[in-house]
Amino acid sequence: MDLLRFKRLRALILAFATVLACGIAYFYWRTDSISDAIWFTITIISTLGMEDVGRFSVIDKIISSVLVISSVILFSFLIANISEMVLSGQLKEYFGKKKMKEKINELNQHYIVCGYGRIGKSICNGLLSEKLPHIIIENDKAAIKHLSEQSELVFIDGDANSDEVLKEAGISNAKGIFCALGEDASNLLTVLNARALNLDLRIVTRVSSPELEIRFIRAGADHCISPQSWGSHSMLLTMLNPNISQMLMQFMDKTIEEGTFYEITVPENSPVHDKTLGESGIRKASNVNVIGVRQKENNRIIVNPQANMVLKIGDTLICLGSREDFTRLRKHMGCK
Repeated sequence: MDLLRFKRLRALILAFATVLACGIAYFYWRTDSISDAIWFTITIISTLGMEDVGRFSVIDKIISSVLVISSVILFSFLIANISEMVLSGQLKEYFGKKKMKEKINELNQHYIVCGYGRIGKSICNGLLSEKLPHIIIENDKAAIKHLSEQSELVFIDGDANSDEVLKEAGISNAKGIFCALGEDASNLLTVLNARALNLDLRIVTRVSSPELEIRFIRAGADHCISPQSWGSHSMLLTMLNPNISQMLMQFMDKTIEEGTFYEITVPENSPVHDKTLGESGIRKASNVNVIGVRQKENNRIIVNPQANMVLKIGDTLICLGSREDFTRLRKHMGCK
């Protein structure tokens, strides 16, 4: 929104309110009645006229004339300014930004997506399908215009490399951040700033080549994803094992209800703690298949765990099942 135009609108409103207050104060001094003072002032300013002008002294008539002239001029400018803002869409933009700020302030344990290009858009689609709270940081005008048309998306028009923008996005209480900007230098700077602002934040970043991963890890990233590397692996798998590739793509698609991958961490006071996988009753209670377990003790991933494997608090289960199955699993394991 044009800041100068907004300041002008605020000044006009303040001036009009001042004229109104001065009129009420003067007639209150003359009549010693607040109701009469308000009535006289509104009647004069609205140019309706007064029936008992004979009671007015010369000074009363002068004050009334000043009130009429000043109020008419100010009101005309005020209406013209508001009309201009409405027609140009700036008033809608102002209230839209105000509503957006309220949405941002409500976010907690959310995800921040930096960049709304092809990768960022795909990430947001996945978060939307999972109904996970997230906010987008973007400064490309074409992308901002597209985001403005999507009522379900929360976004900030700003530079993801800026500490102030990251703070505005609620990075201090965010759960994770996706660095999906177009250049490695921008992603690296965002990783550095994000890690400095939140030591517990989970950071996943895009890198142009696998050789750069070590630099991003040193800067504070938890995981680095190279679209080129993933793309080549996917092409190779599709050529050599097309059915496996199709099945994996289906499992990774969160919009498919039949089944997809989920992970869940054993919480404190969970009823499955210190029980074997077979004793936990997970399969019977939720119908999910546990295809892997990352053990907290040694950070190892056990693929196709056996029924006698003991589950501990902090272990992460990698599961395959439907959304309804996953909901039942969370309930069975005592997750909030």
